[in-house]
Amino acid sequence: MTVTDSHGTIKRTYDALNRVTSYTDTYGNVIRYEYDAVGNLSRLIYPDNTAVNYEYDANYNLIRVTDWANRVTTYTYDENNRVIGVTKPDGSTTTTAYDAKQRMISTVEKTSSGKVISGFEYTYDDLSRIVEEKILANNTRLCYTYDNLSRVIEKTVKNNDGSVISTETFDYDAAGNIVGDASETIFEYDTNNRLEMYNGFEVTYDMDGNMVSNSESVFDYDSSNRLVRMDGHFYTYNAEDVRIKCVCDDKETTYTYNTNCKLSQLLTKTTNSVVTKYVYGLGLIGEESSNMFRTYHFDFRGSTVAVTDASGTVTDTFAYDTYGKCIARTGTSDIIFGYNGRDGVVTDTNGLCYMRARYYSPEMKRFVNADIVAGKLSNAITLNRFAYANGNPVSFVDPFGLSAERGNTASTSHVYGPTLPYCYPSINKTWQELGFVYDGSMRDFRRLEQGLPPYAYEVWLKQEQEKQTYYSVSWKSISGSVGNDTASASGGLYAGTAYAGLMDKGLGAEAGISGATAEGNLTLGNLSLDGEANILAAEVSAEFLYEGGFKLGAEAKASVATAEASFTIDLWLFEIEIGANADFLSAGAEANVTAGKNDEGKFEIGAEAGIGALLFGFGLDISLIFG
Repeated sequence: MTVTDSHGTIKRTYDALNRVTSYTDTYGNVIRYEYDAVGNLSRLIYPDNTAVNYEYDANYNLIRVTDWANRVTTYTYDENNRVIGVTKPDGSTTTTAYDAKQRMISTVEKTSSGKVISGFEYTYDDLSRIVEEKILANNTRLCYTYDNLSRVIEKTVKNNDGSVISTETFDYDAAGNIVGDASETIFEYDTNNRLEMYNGFEVTYDMDGNMVSNSESVFDYDSSNRLVRMDGHFYTYNAEDVRIKCVCDDKETTYTYNTNCKLSQLLTKTTNSVVTKYVYGLGLIGEESSNMFRTYHFDFRGSTVAVTDASGTVTDTFAYDTYGKCIARTGTSDIIFGYNGRDGVVTDTNGLCYMRARYYSPEMKRFVNADIVAGKLSNAITLNRFAYANGNPVSFVDPFGLSAERGNTASTSHVYGPTLPYCYPSINKTWQELGFVYDGSMRDFRRLEQGLPPYAYEVWLKQEQEKQTYYSVSWKSISGSVGNDTASASGGLYAGTAYAGLMDKGLGAEAGISGATAEGNLTLGNLSLDGEANILAAEVSAEFLYEGGFKLGAEAKASVATAEASFTIDLWLFEIEIGANADFLSAGAEANVTAGKNDEGKFEIGAEAGIGALLFGFGLDISLIFG
C-alpha cells in the first residue's frame, strides 16, 4: 500500500496475517519488521540494516531488548503484570513499587555501584492525585494542592526539614485557562479560550484556532493546520502528518519514524550527516551517536531527569517546573527528549514541544493550536481545546497532543499492539471507547469514526463510495465556554470560514436547557446532555446539509425533539442515542423536499430504554441504531 504527497511516497508491505513487514518513508529509508509465532514484534530492522531484538514472556510482556551492539535492557514483572524491575545498558537498575490501588508509590534508579541516579516517592490523596513527590537525589519534597476540579493550584518545594525553597501558584478561569501564576504573568482570553494578551503583549490567531503571533514569535501553518514555521524554524511533514524535517540556523535535520506502533517512535535523526539512533523498549531507552551511547532516566511523567554514558556516569541532569519548562540542567549533550521524552515528545530549540498532533508551549503552559478533539462531554474540563493535561500536569501527560494520559503509562508492557501509525486518543483505547467528540475536517472525522490510520482512509472512502453508502458530515464543536454559550454565523471560532453558523451546547450534569436554535447556510446543531440532564425542546433548521444529534446520558429525559428542513437535500442523517434506563417520549422528523418524500420508520430498543422515533432518508437506506 502506498500514499503519496508533494514530498514523496510512503509504502507499506504486509504478510498473510496483515502485519506490516516493511515500511519505506518519504526519503526512501526502509524499516523492516519480524514477528514471533504469536504475533509479537521480535525484530525491528533499521534503515542501515542494524536491528533491535525483542523477547517476551508467556503473558506477552516484553522482558528483553537487545540492540545492534548487544546492549541489553531487561524488564521484570509482578503477578499483576506490572513492571517492578528494569536493568539498562549502562548497568543501572530500577526498582518500582505500587500500592493496593495499583498506583506507583516509588521508583529508584541506581548505578551498578549502588549510587542513586534518580529516585522518587509518591503520596496520593483519596482522588489518586499526587500530593507529595519526594526527590531522593537531593532530599527535597514537591507538595501539590488542587482545586475541586483537580487542577493544580500550588506547588511548594520544601527541604527535608520542611523549610520552603520555592512556591508556584496558578489561578484558572471557569473554562480552565490559566489567568495568573506566581511570576505575575498576565493572561487574557477571548470567549473561545484563545490567548489574547500574554504579559501585556497581544496574541493573534487565524480562523482555525492556530496562534499566528505573540510578543516574540510569528507562526505559519499549512492548509492542514500543521505548523510549518516558527521564526527561524521550518518544519516539513509527510502524507501521514508525521514531522520528517526541521531546518534551523542553516542546519537541516531529517527524521525517520517507526509509525507502525501505537505510539510512534523516532528511530533516527540526521543533522549535517551526523546520525543519531534511538532504542525503545517500554518507552525510550537510549541513543547512539558518533559511537557513543547514552541511557535516559525518567520521572513519573516520563520526563528526562538524567542521562548517563556507557559506564553509568551521569553526564546531564534536568529539572522542570509544573507545566514542563526546563528550569535547570547540567551538561551539554544534545538531548532532544526532555519533557515527556520517554514517550517520544521532542523539545525543539525554540522551546516548543512536538507532541505529534500539535505543539505545546511550556512557557505559555498551553498548546499553540486548537485540539481536533473537542472534548469529553461528561467531563467539562476537557472541553478547553488549548489547555494542557486538564490543568493537572503533575499526574497527566499528552504525548499524542490530543488528550491527557496518566503519566506512568510505561508501567504496562503492551506497547506494540496493532500495526497502525497511531491511535486516537489513548494508547490502549479507541476514541469511541473514551467517549470523545471530534471536531476536525470531514476527512479527519470519518477517518477517526472508522478507526482507520491515515494511509488506509482513502482506500476505505473509495470502497464506500463505490458501494454508494451514505457519507455525512459530523461537525461537533464546543464553542468557548461550557453552559449557555452560542457561536453564531457571524462570530466565534469559525467566523469567516465555511463552517460559520455552527452552534453547539455542552451541558454538564444536572444542567437544563429550555430551547436552542441554530440557523445558517451550513448549520449543524448538536445538543449533548450528561446524566440527570433535561431538555424540553430543541429545534434546528438548515438550508443545505443537516445532521442533528441528541445524546442523552443515563436517567436523562427528553419530552420533545424536532428537526425540520426545507431544501433539496442529497444526504440527511438524524441520530438519537439513548443511554440505559433512559426514557424518550417523542421524536419526530419532517421534511419537504423537491425530490419528494421517502419516509421509513424504524424502532430499535436499547437496554431498558423506551424509544419512539421516525427516520427518513432520500434515496438511501440508512439504519438508525440506538445504544
